[in-house]
Amino acid sequence: MTPESISAPSKPNIRKMILQSIVGAVCGAIVTYLALQLVEGRGFDLDDPSRVAALGIGLVFLLMGTIVGLGVVLPGPGAHLLNVEDADELREQRRPLWRSALVILLIGAMMTAFALAPGPDWAGLVSRQVAAIALAVTVVASTSLSFLGHKDQDELMRAIAREGSAWGFYASLAIFVVWGGLAHLGFVTWITPLGMVSALLAIMLAAIFIVCGVRGVLTPR
Repeated sequence: MTPESISAPSKPNIRKMILQSIVGAVCGAIVTYLALQLVEGRGFDLDDPSRVAALGIGLVFLLMGTIVGLGVVLPGPGAHLLNVEDADELREQRRPLWRSALVILLIGAMMTAFALAPGPDWAGLVSRQVAAIALAVTVVASTSLSFLGHKDQDELMRAIAREGSAWGFYASLAIFVVWGGLAHLGFVTWITPLGMVSALLAIMLAAIFIVCGVRGVLTPR
């Protein structure tokens, strides 16, 4: 085997990484500004960490789902924003990607509805019934789409899903066992139900990103 026959490892696409960082930062800033404008002056308690966390998690999921969805609808521009080789790869992965985008959007909408639902001292911007419907639709749709899309995943994505789930489970177990134990002993305050949901989703999202980073999936191509 000659040196010429050995393919050199691909280098990260620095320009693409910079573009993705700029677009992500700009979109995140715009979405955050619009969300704050929506709740400002309407009684939303910015001092309530559970509601703020739920709103933040909801916005993150909505932004992620929107970007993935746009990549599916517009493969050309989407290839510059998503971590794929080219537009053809997006076209090949259209079916699993649109399912993922829909699940992510539903989770984002559910968390946003939770954050904007009525509280003890707030009438809310959406009713409890709407938030409950969002919960039911998200659970049913995400479960169904995940089951239907299992066969569309390649070995790498299945491995990432398994490892991410395992990392998220053990991280959640460690965090909430310690936190719950300390709360029981009176050293800390226990988390609210909304804070619990937000924390679980944040942990799972972080676990998936960590696994993707370890496996090199996040390296710009």
